[in-house]
Amino acid sequence: MMKRLLWTITGIGLLSLVGAQPDVELQVVALVMARHPHARALRLELESVHRLERSARLPLAPTVFLAPELSAGGVGEQFLLNQPLELNGARQARARIARAEYALVRAHAELELNELLAAALAAYHEYAYRAQIAAVAQEAMQLAEQTHEKIRLQVEAGARAGIDLMQADIERERVRQHAALRQAEATVALERLRAALGGVSPDELATADTRAAPTPSLSPDTSPAVRIEQARLQMAQAQAQQIRVEGLPDLGVQVRIERFRDARTRPAFG
Repeated sequence: MMKRLLWTITGIGLLSLVGAQPDVELQVVALVMARHPHARALRLELESVHRLERSARLPLAPTVFLAPELSAGGVGEQFLLNQPLELNGARQARARIARAEYALVRAHAELELNELLAAALAAYHEYAYRAQIAAVAQEAMQLAEQTHEKIRLQVEAGARAGIDLMQADIERERVRQHAALRQAEATVALERLRAALGGVSPDELATADTRAAPTPSLSPDTSPAVRIEQARLQMAQAQAQQIRVEGLPDLGVQVRIERFRDARTRPAFG
Protein backbone atom coordinates (compact mmCIF):
# COMPACT_ATOMS: atom_id res chain seq x y z
CA MET A 1 0.00 0.00 0.00
CA MET A 2 2.82 2.41 0.86
CA LYS A 3 4.49 1.80 -2.53
CA ARG A 4 1.26 2.50 -4.41
CA LEU A 5 0.73 5.66 -2.37
CA LEU A 6 4.27 6.85 -3.08
CA TRP A 7 3.90 6.30 -6.82
CA THR A 8 0.54 8.10 -6.84
CA ILE A 9 1.96 11.19 -5.12
CA THR A 10 5.00 11.13 -7.42
CA GLY A 11 2.74 11.04 -10.48
CA ILE A 12 0.76 14.03 -9.22
CA GLY A 13 3.99 15.96 -8.67
CA LEU A 14 5.24 15.21 -12.19
CA LEU A 15 1.94 16.32 -13.72
CA SER A 16 2.21 19.64 -11.90
CA LEU A 17 5.51 20.34 -13.70
CA VAL A 18 3.77 20.22 -17.08
CA GLY A 19 1.72 23.31 -16.27
CA ALA A 20 4.72 25.35 -15.10
CA GLN A 21 4.63 29.07 -15.82
CA PRO A 22 6.65 30.04 -18.94
CA ASP A 23 7.35 33.41 -17.28
CA VAL A 24 9.98 31.73 -15.13
CA GLU A 25 11.98 30.88 -18.25
CA LEU A 26 11.89 34.55 -19.23
CA GLN A 27 13.13 35.42 -15.76
CA VAL A 28 16.00 32.95 -16.14
CA VAL A 29 16.95 34.51 -19.49
CA ALA A 30 16.67 38.03 -18.07
CA LEU A 31 18.80 37.18 -15.04
CA VAL A 32 21.52 35.55 -17.14
CA MET A 33 21.60 38.44 -19.60
CA ALA A 34 21.77 41.06 -16.85
CA ARG A 35 23.90 39.41 -14.14
CA HIS A 36 25.99 36.60 -15.61
CA PRO A 37 29.67 37.67 -15.85
CA HIS A 38 30.16 35.87 -19.16
CA ALA A 39 27.14 37.59 -20.71
CA ARG A 40 28.41 40.98 -19.54
CA ALA A 41 31.85 40.21 -20.98
CA LEU A 42 30.30 39.28 -24.33
CA ARG A 43 28.29 42.50 -24.35
CA LEU A 44 31.38 44.62 -23.61
CA GLU A 45 33.37 42.80 -26.28
CA LEU A 46 30.65 43.47 -28.85
CA GLU A 47 30.53 47.15 -27.92
CA SER A 48 34.31 47.43 -28.22
CA VAL A 49 34.44 45.76 -31.63
CA HIS A 50 31.51 47.88 -32.81
CA ARG A 51 33.40 51.05 -31.87
CA LEU A 52 36.43 49.78 -33.78
CA GLU A 53 34.20 49.07 -36.77
CA ARG A 54 32.88 52.64 -36.71
CA SER A 55 36.36 54.13 -36.33
CA ALA A 56 37.64 52.08 -39.29
CA ARG A 57 35.26 53.98 -41.59
CA LEU A 58 36.93 57.29 -40.71
CA PRO A 59 39.91 58.71 -42.65
CA LEU A 60 43.38 58.10 -41.31
CA ALA A 61 44.70 60.71 -38.92
CA PRO A 62 47.60 62.80 -40.20
CA THR A 63 51.12 61.80 -39.22
CA VAL A 64 53.12 64.51 -37.47
CA PHE A 65 56.91 64.49 -37.03
CA LEU A 66 59.20 66.92 -35.28
CA ALA A 67 62.69 65.79 -36.20
CA PRO A 68 66.21 67.19 -36.26
CA GLU A 69 67.51 68.41 -39.62
CA LEU A 70 71.05 68.43 -40.93
CA SER A 71 71.52 70.78 -43.89
CA ALA A 72 74.20 72.90 -45.52
CA GLY A 73 73.25 75.79 -43.26
CA GLY A 74 73.81 73.81 -40.10
CA VAL A 75 71.74 71.80 -37.68
CA GLY A 76 68.10 72.70 -37.10
CA GLU A 77 64.65 71.21 -36.77
CA GLN A 78 61.91 70.43 -39.22
CA PHE A 79 58.18 69.88 -38.80
CA LEU A 80 56.53 67.29 -41.08
CA LEU A 81 52.79 66.65 -41.50
CA ASN A 82 51.62 63.88 -43.81
CA GLN A 83 47.95 63.20 -44.62
CA PRO A 84 47.27 60.13 -46.82
CA LEU A 85 44.31 60.58 -49.16
CA GLU A 86 43.71 56.83 -49.54
CA LEU A 87 42.61 57.17 -53.13
CA ASN A 88 43.70 53.59 -53.80
CA GLY A 89 40.80 52.14 -51.77
CA ALA A 90 42.71 51.50 -48.54
CA ARG A 91 39.97 53.10 -46.46
CA GLN A 92 37.26 50.91 -47.99
CA ALA A 93 39.41 47.80 -47.51
CA ARG A 94 40.03 48.70 -43.87
CA ALA A 95 36.31 49.23 -43.27
CA ARG A 96 35.52 45.92 -44.98
CA ILE A 97 37.89 44.04 -42.65
CA ALA A 98 36.39 45.79 -39.63
CA ARG A 99 32.86 44.80 -40.69
CA ALA A 100 33.95 41.20 -41.21
CA GLU A 101 35.67 41.14 -37.81
CA TYR A 102 32.56 42.56 -36.13
CA ALA A 103 30.36 39.97 -37.84
CA LEU A 104 32.73 37.19 -36.70
CA VAL A 105 32.83 38.38 -33.09
CA ARG A 106 29.05 38.82 -33.08
CA ALA A 107 28.48 35.30 -34.42
CA HIS A 108 30.82 33.85 -31.78
CA ALA A 109 29.04 35.85 -29.08
CA GLU A 110 25.63 34.64 -30.22
CA LEU A 111 26.82 31.04 -30.18
CA GLU A 112 28.28 31.36 -26.69
CA LEU A 113 25.18 33.19 -25.49
CA ASN A 114 22.92 30.46 -26.87
CA GLU A 115 24.95 27.84 -25.02
CA LEU A 116 24.88 29.95 -21.85
CA LEU A 117 21.11 30.38 -21.93
CA ALA A 118 20.52 26.74 -22.83
CA ALA A 119 22.66 25.60 -19.89
CA ALA A 120 20.83 27.95 -17.51
CA LEU A 121 17.38 26.82 -18.68
CA ALA A 122 18.39 23.16 -18.48
CA ALA A 123 19.74 23.69 -14.96
CA TYR A 124 16.53 25.44 -13.93
CA HIS A 125 14.28 22.66 -15.25
CA GLU A 126 16.50 20.07 -13.60
CA TYR A 127 16.27 21.91 -10.28
CA ALA A 128 12.49 22.35 -10.60
CA TYR A 129 12.13 18.62 -11.26
CA ARG A 130 14.42 17.59 -8.39
CA ALA A 131 12.80 20.04 -5.97
CA GLN A 132 9.34 18.75 -6.84
CA ILE A 133 10.46 15.14 -6.37
CA ALA A 134 12.04 16.07 -3.03
CA ALA A 135 8.80 17.73 -1.90
CA VAL A 136 6.82 14.66 -2.93
CA ALA A 137 9.25 12.41 -1.06
CA GLN A 138 8.89 14.62 2.02
CA GLU A 139 5.11 14.28 1.85
CA ALA A 140 5.49 10.52 1.49
CA MET A 141 7.69 10.44 4.58
CA GLN A 142 5.06 12.35 6.55
CA LEU A 143 2.42 9.88 5.42
CA ALA A 144 4.70 7.02 6.43
CA GLU A 145 5.12 8.57 9.89
CA GLN A 146 1.36 8.91 10.25
CA THR A 147 0.77 5.34 9.06
CA HIS A 148 3.42 4.05 11.46
CA GLU A 149 1.79 5.87 14.36
CA LYS A 150 -1.65 4.45 13.52
CA ILE A 151 -0.29 0.91 13.26
CA ARG A 152 1.53 1.34 16.59
CA LEU A 153 -1.69 2.39 18.30
CA GLN A 154 -3.56 -0.53 16.74
CA VAL A 155 -0.86 -2.98 17.87
CA GLU A 156 -0.97 -1.57 21.41
CA ALA A 157 -4.75 -1.95 21.38
CA GLY A 158 -4.42 -5.56 20.20
CA ALA A 159 -6.20 -4.93 16.92
CA ARG A 160 -3.14 -5.87 14.83
CA ALA A 161 -0.21 -8.20 15.18
CA GLY A 162 3.25 -7.01 16.22
CA ILE A 163 4.70 -8.11 12.87
CA ASP A 164 2.72 -5.30 11.23
CA LEU A 165 4.55 -2.74 13.36
CA MET A 166 7.92 -4.21 12.36
CA GLN A 167 6.94 -4.02 8.71
CA ALA A 168 5.82 -0.40 9.23
CA ASP A 169 9.22 0.39 10.81
CA ILE A 170 11.01 -1.04 7.78
CA GLU A 171 8.76 0.86 5.36
CA ARG A 172 9.19 4.11 7.28
CA GLU A 173 12.97 3.79 7.20
CA ARG A 174 12.91 3.06 3.48
CA VAL A 175 10.77 6.13 2.79
CA ARG A 176 13.06 8.25 5.01
CA GLN A 177 16.15 7.15 3.09
CA HIS A 178 14.35 7.83 -0.18
CA ALA A 179 13.43 11.35 0.99
CA ALA A 180 17.01 12.05 2.12
CA LEU A 181 18.34 10.93 -1.27
CA ARG A 182 15.86 13.11 -3.17
CA GLN A 183 16.68 16.09 -0.96
CA ALA A 184 20.39 15.62 -1.67
CA GLU A 185 19.68 15.51 -5.41
CA ALA A 186 17.67 18.73 -5.11
CA THR A 187 20.55 20.41 -3.27
CA VAL A 188 23.02 19.39 -5.98
CA ALA A 189 20.64 20.65 -8.67
CA LEU A 190 20.31 23.96 -6.82
CA GLU A 191 24.09 24.45 -6.80
CA ARG A 192 24.25 23.61 -10.50
CA LEU A 193 21.57 26.23 -11.16
CA ARG A 194 23.51 28.76 -9.12
CA ALA A 195 26.62 28.06 -11.20
CA ALA A 196 24.64 28.28 -14.47
CA LEU A 197 23.30 31.68 -13.38
CA GLY A 198 26.84 32.94 -12.89
CA GLY A 199 26.92 32.68 -9.11
CA VAL A 200 23.67 34.60 -8.68
CA SER A 201 21.26 33.22 -6.11
CA PRO A 202 18.24 31.50 -7.69
CA ASP A 203 16.08 33.42 -5.20
CA GLU A 204 16.59 36.50 -7.39
CA LEU A 205 14.61 34.89 -10.21
CA ALA A 206 11.41 36.20 -8.66
CA THR A 207 12.70 39.80 -8.82
CA ALA A 208 14.21 39.62 -12.32
CA ASP A 209 12.74 42.27 -14.61
CA THR A 210 11.96 40.66 -17.96
CA ARG A 211 11.11 44.02 -19.56
CA ALA A 212 14.23 46.00 -18.73
CA ALA A 213 16.75 43.20 -19.30
CA PRO A 214 18.56 43.20 -22.68
CA THR A 215 17.49 40.42 -25.01
CA PRO A 216 19.66 38.84 -27.70
CA SER A 217 18.75 39.77 -31.28
CA LEU A 218 19.40 36.56 -33.14
CA SER A 219 18.76 35.96 -36.82
CA PRO A 220 16.01 33.37 -37.38
CA ASP A 221 17.37 32.36 -40.77
CA THR A 222 20.73 30.78 -39.98
CA SER A 223 22.35 29.34 -36.90
CA PRO A 224 25.32 31.06 -35.21
CA ALA A 225 27.63 28.25 -36.34
CA VAL A 226 26.75 28.95 -39.99
CA ARG A 227 27.19 32.69 -39.48
CA ILE A 228 30.63 32.06 -37.98
CA GLU A 229 31.76 30.29 -41.14
CA GLN A 230 30.21 33.04 -43.29
CA ALA A 231 32.04 35.70 -41.28
CA ARG A 232 35.32 33.80 -41.62
CA LEU A 233 34.84 33.70 -45.39
CA GLN A 234 34.13 37.44 -45.45
CA MET A 235 37.23 38.05 -43.34
CA ALA A 236 39.42 36.06 -45.72
CA GLN A 237 38.02 37.92 -48.72
CA ALA A 238 38.52 41.29 -47.02
CA GLN A 239 42.12 40.44 -46.11
CA ALA A 240 42.84 39.38 -49.69
CA GLN A 241 41.37 42.66 -50.93
CA GLN A 242 43.50 44.64 -48.49
CA ILE A 243 46.66 42.86 -49.66
CA ARG A 244 45.87 43.89 -53.26
CA VAL A 245 45.15 47.47 -52.20
CA GLU A 246 48.40 47.80 -50.25
CA GLY A 247 50.30 47.16 -53.47
CA LEU A 248 48.69 50.13 -55.22
CA PRO A 249 50.22 53.63 -55.10
CA ASP A 250 48.46 56.36 -53.18
CA LEU A 251 48.52 60.14 -52.99
CA GLY A 252 48.87 62.29 -49.91
CA VAL A 253 49.29 65.84 -48.73
CA GLN A 254 52.56 66.74 -47.01
CA VAL A 255 53.53 69.92 -45.21
CA ARG A 256 57.11 70.60 -44.18
CA ILE A 257 58.36 73.57 -42.20
CA GLU A 258 62.09 74.21 -41.73
CA ARG A 259 63.64 76.57 -39.24
CA PHE A 260 60.29 77.60 -37.85
CA ARG A 261 61.74 79.20 -34.74
CA ASP A 262 63.18 82.36 -36.29
CA ALA A 263 62.69 84.65 -39.25
CA ARG A 264 64.23 82.14 -41.65
CA THR A 265 61.18 79.89 -41.57
CA ARG A 266 60.78 78.05 -44.88
CA PRO A 267 57.44 76.27 -45.36
CA ALA A 268 57.02 73.75 -48.14
CA PHE A 269 54.05 71.79 -49.46
CA GLY A 270 53.95 68.57 -51.39
